[in-house]
Formats: sequence, structure tokens, C-alpha cells
Amino acid sequence: MSFNNTPPNHRLTEKMSSETTLEISQELYRKIQARLDEFGFDSVNECVEFVMKEFVSDTKEKHTQTEISEDEENQLKERLRSLGYLGK
Repeated sequence: MSFNNTPPNHRLTEKMSSETTLEISQELYRKIQARLDEFGFDSVNECVEFVMKEFVSDTKEKHTQTEISEDEENQLKERLRSLGYLGK
């Protein structure tokens, strides 16, 4: 992926079998660029790609959390009480 730094838009382009463009405001681009050293990235592109991968990863993990039933929760609490981890 690479950025085309020509105003008024900043474009994130993926060079594969197809091309994808992500436009961000100049203000956001400049803010990211000004903090690259602080974030530990060499380019705005590298930073944005990392953030987007984290976003996708976090979103996927949130949707795969397992919920337990009230009965299962009560069984778990009882087991923790019997082991001394919870008070009566």
C-alpha cells in the first residue's frame, strides 16, 4: 500500500490484482505524519495499515466471545465458592 501525497485528498492504494483507495482528510494525515516517530512507524501508510489491521482483529474477537447461560454462571460461581475463591 502507498500514499499519493497530492492534495486535496490523501489516498491509500493497495497494489494487488485490484486497487483500493482510502481517502482521509489532510488534517488527519498531517496529525499522523507529525506523530510517526512517537508511534514508531516509518510512514503514514504503515501506521494506517497497522491501525486498520488491529481494528479488524479486535472486531473479530469481540464477535467470537462465548456467552454462558445463567445456569452455567451459577455452576461456575458455586465451583469458585467451593474452592475458596468466592465468599458465601
